[in-house]
Amino acid sequence: MGYLITGSYVTGSYNFDHHGLPTLPTQAHWVPLEQLDVDGNGHPIYPTVHEFELQWSAMWIADFDALVHLCENMTSTGTVVSTLPEYHANDYQYFDYSGTILQLPKPGQYFEGYILNTTMVISNVRV
Repeated sequence: MGYLITGSYVTGSYNFDHHGLPTLPTQAHWVPLEQLDVDGNGHPIYPTVHEFELQWSAMWIADFDALVHLCENMTSTGTVVSTLPEYHANDYQYFDYSGTILQLPKPGQYFEGYILNTTMVISNVRV
């Protein structure tokens, strides 16, 4: 299936360098790979790294602020170990992927103390 940077299975939930999220996402998924090109034999060429997206339908402003601070603190050190669901696993087993990059969360609209439709992407995931 590919090259795994780390080899540790874990139980629990999403973590980034052993720091949890201020609130759990309402949805999460592996972002489908976009075909880059076609090789000389007609086979598709895909990127070697994957992305994982977390989505919150609504979150308190304080939780959004904590999420932004978590990402800013993590990205200042470079890459992080992200605990995510294992890629293409039949069960929802979590796995540590090292060398990942946290992108800052993207907020949606504001509504009565909540930030709606927030997304955050974890990139540079090697599976």
